[in-house]
Amino acid sequence: MLVKPISEKAKDAAIYANKEFRLRLLNSLQGPFHDMEPDVVRMLLTDWGGQALDPEYSPRLTEAQVRRLVAYSWGGPMTYENTADAITELVKTYYLRRGGIDNIALPQFYEEALICKVLQARPWREAAKVLNIRKSTLMLMLREVIKVLIQYYVKYVEIPEFMISVTKSLKRGK
Repeated sequence: MLVKPISEKAKDAAIYANKEFRLRLLNSLQGPFHDMEPDVVRMLLTDWGGQALDPEYSPRLTEAQVRRLVAYSWGGPMTYENTADAITELVKTYYLRRGGIDNIALPQFYEEALICKVLQARPWREAAKVLNIRKSTLMLMLREVIKVLIQYYVKYVEIPEFMISVTKSLKRGK
């Protein structure tokens, strides 16, 4: 539907309706919209007026969730499946604050990957097929994107030393 407000009251109503639609869509992607094309979802979640859904929203993560996110993103002993709740909260934060005062804007393909795998909760093989990439590529890429979101939204996160890999020559003291 195309809306062109002709008054301030109509403009306010259109902005309100747009925000409500995007919020409902964001929270319905695992349900009725689980098979919608990620590029269409991305377009629908993109605001046309610089209005974030909730510019003050902060991820609601417990300390344990943050530790699991770190372990997942920095290659520790954590899988996506064991971290999906925290990853979903982090990705929702991105979309709730997107379009507002945040300076973060992920490239389109990465957003589509987040939509497809995280917000729509598609199985790895299906998500990779939709995105036209290998499953292993998607798995590695998702870790890196989540690492960026952690650094942006969680602010200070201590990375345990055992999660930082070094080359063999550095291990030997060379």
